[in-house]
Amino acid sequence: MENPEVTATEARRALEQLGADRGRAAVRITAPWWYQLIEGLLLAAFVLCFALDDAGFYIGASAIGFIYISLGLLRPVFTRTTAEPWSDARTWRAGLVQVAVILPIIVVSVLAHRQFDLLWILVATAAVVLVLKLALGARMERAFARSVVQGD
Repeated sequence: MENPEVTATEARRALEQLGADRGRAAVRITAPWWYQLIEGLLLAAFVLCFALDDAGFYIGASAIGFIYISLGLLRPVFTRTTAEPWSDARTWRAGLVQVAVILPIIVVSVLAHRQFDLLWILVATAAVVLVLKLALGARMERAFARSVVQGD
């Protein structure tokens, strides 16, 4: 259905406005830097929980899991939108890269810590995991923003 009263210039302006609106939405839906930092710190703290005794591990890991889930549930409050990063294929790929890179590092370090009982292994792993989570988390947020800008 064409509207003959709309000129090419008006249509172009409308498309430019739509592009600008998508750009503003992309900025709005991405998590703030401190949100990603908290996620990274929680993941690093989880790694360090493996240095605790069994009771300490269960309490620490449960508390971290609770905080992490709460943080995820509060994401709509922080971003002022209900947009979900895991609902987009491009963002899924970036998220899977995060898991594929970080999880094996954690597993290997926990096994090494159990074998050799050296705390520095977990401390070094926590630092590496924090840096990786910040870098790969930012990559995932950028992928999410790109999907919104491009209208995917």
